[in-house]
Amino acid sequence: MTRLLFYGFSPVLPVVLILFLLITGLFSAWWSYRDNIKEERNFGFIVLLLLRSLTFLSLALLLFNPYLIVEDKENLLPQVSFYIDNSQSMTIERGNYKGESEYSEIIGNIFSITQDQFTLRPYIFDESVRDTVPDFSGNATNLNLVMEHIREHSSGLAAVILLTDGIPTIGRNPLFTAQHLSVPAVVFAAGDTTDVKDIALTDVTYNPLSYINTRQTVSVEILHEGFSEQTATLNLIQNGEIRESRQLDFTTERGSIMQQFFLEFEDPGFYEFEFNIPALEGELTELNNSSAFTIEVLDNKTKIHSVAFEVHPDVSTIRRIISSDIQNELIVTNYLSDSQITGPNPLTGSVDPDLLILHGLPEQNSEISEWIFTREIPILYFSLPLSFYRQENRQLSNLLGYFSDSVRNPSFFEIERNSVSESHPVLENLELPARFPRLNGFSANYRLSPLSVPLMNLTAERVQTEQAVLILNETPNHKSASVTTYGWNRYARDSDPVTRTFFTQLLTNLVSWTAAPSDDRNLILTPQRDHFAETDNVLIRAALFNDLAEPEEDALIQIRVFQGEESDPVQQYRMSHLRDEFYEVSLGTFPQGIYRIVAEALKNDRVTATEESRFHVASSNSEFINTRRNDELMRQIAEMTDGIFISDGTLDEMIGFLETVTANYSSEVSRYYSHLHRNLIWFFIVLLLLSAEWFIRKRMSLQ
Repeated sequence: MTRLLFYGFSPVLPVVLILFLLITGLFSAWWSYRDNIKEERNFGFIVLLLLRSLTFLSLALLLFNPYLIVEDKENLLPQVSFYIDNSQSMTIERGNYKGESEYSEIIGNIFSITQDQFTLRPYIFDESVRDTVPDFSGNATNLNLVMEHIREHSSGLAAVILLTDGIPTIGRNPLFTAQHLSVPAVVFAAGDTTDVKDIALTDVTYNPLSYINTRQTVSVEILHEGFSEQTATLNLIQNGEIRESRQLDFTTERGSIMQQFFLEFEDPGFYEFEFNIPALEGELTELNNSSAFTIEVLDNKTKIHSVAFEVHPDVSTIRRIISSDIQNELIVTNYLSDSQITGPNPLTGSVDPDLLILHGLPEQNSEISEWIFTREIPILYFSLPLSFYRQENRQLSNLLGYFSDSVRNPSFFEIERNSVSESHPVLENLELPARFPRLNGFSANYRLSPLSVPLMNLTAERVQTEQAVLILNETPNHKSASVTTYGWNRYARDSDPVTRTFFTQLLTNLVSWTAAPSDDRNLILTPQRDHFAETDNVLIRAALFNDLAEPEEDALIQIRVFQGEESDPVQQYRMSHLRDEFYEVSLGTFPQGIYRIVAEALKNDRVTATEESRFHVASSNSEFINTRRNDELMRQIAEMTDGIFISDGTLDEMIGFLETVTANYSSEVSRYYSHLHRNLIWFFIVLLLLSAEWFIRKRMSLQ
């Protein structure tokens, strides 16, 4: 429906001038027929006078430029978004719920009953949200992602329909986002809440990377329901053979059991494991009775040479913690002078270590000082009292990434709590103690190299200083980490276990970061993740550089995929260039197993780089661990959004609610200005008036 509202005038000429022209026009019309009007038979002349006067009036009206507001009201169907749970758990038959057939019927009924009254925008969701057809293949359910999608796409929405069993398996609690939604949600429950018999393996905890002759702990949690006073067998299967079996006693109707297994490997390689429980009679599903994982075992240990140039309690404390990690191979040397050495002499070693730890600094121009400077060995340096008086060794200072001068008297320092953050890998996973024990050091002016990074500020007598506990330096050819204070043995001897753990973790992080070699590979091959489900699309990314460490954009990268250690590839691919040094390829889906990928980069028909990586494909059971419908969560989502929760499958209640909340979303009004002079009808009106006057004049034989 269209309405015209008069709004006003916008004269194109001064009003006085328009009135003058109008009066002049009307006077000229009267003047033209003044004598004829006085005759007895003057009706025709009066009509001619009126026609000419109307012509001048029409032209004057156009000069006044009147304009209108045009209102167009269009009746629209309310917009309603329909979110469909696409996870595999929706297909499980449980109690009175018939699985996929019943779920598909519910979806079809919602579409058919709403299509005439609402504009339905369907989406499916599992680990992501997308507008496509459901296939019930999702390996995870992220309800919080659905809440965020509703919030981002709420413009113009009258309501949303959420069809799910309310069982999130990944993502944060959806209630945190639901409380901020401005759109009412109809939460339609699918699934069943009746008690069933079921066993599920969940929370398998393990380290995917291990070393030979290193003991590793693997734990698994078993959830059970409905098998009170019964037993089951838990098998740990390695490479297809049962490695260990344990009997599980279910003493309660519902509960969980934790089991730990200890693994140790003598040979490097990839080891495939699976926890499995044979199905019991009457069990709901076997799909959650197994969980597979893979452990990569390496044979290389970190060779660390610890060289002490002073006698101090910190030296033995640090060496004890480092040697407690079986991954580390520690060599100990006390180098008090060129002639006073105990332990292996670093100068005569045939193989350089992976990491050189310096406790203090050597004397300037000593043999070991020159040896350290000529090696490209990663250095972890711990300050000791005499170190601050040997800072004149500029060569070593350049190697460490900083130089200090104007050294003053020794002082006590404490770590500033707010400066300990997780902005660097060295500071990750640190649990801060209630108080930091005091450390010793010297006040000095620290000059850092441009590539150095200071971490953890120090305070002296509760006053912040410009000094840092750690100074990290990384160049393309060398890595170093420096600890500028001493007295760390107080942390190791502290009565608070959190303080002891803090120091142990910090030292472990320092050793790991410093010993890790800089990645100087031309081709870096990275799977999107180490483990994929059988329904996941395997995505491989790569970064390619030339010999000058510049991004290589015009190369051809070929990918070959092998199953396990087989020599014949199962597939071959070509990577697509994204931007700069980055390439990507989608491999599609793979059946369960361990796969090896070999990449080869070619430029001008020459192989410039090769790289190898692995990924593991396993069947995912996260959607089958818990199949009991979560009515409480769905009810809370409905209440927080001022919607309704439907648990009995009644569609009439949903339609009634939607009709109520969409009552004000039935029309859309648009307004725009319309100027009369822009309409051609006025040209035809003036033309018609002038033509009528000319026709009548001809009939009356007037010139």
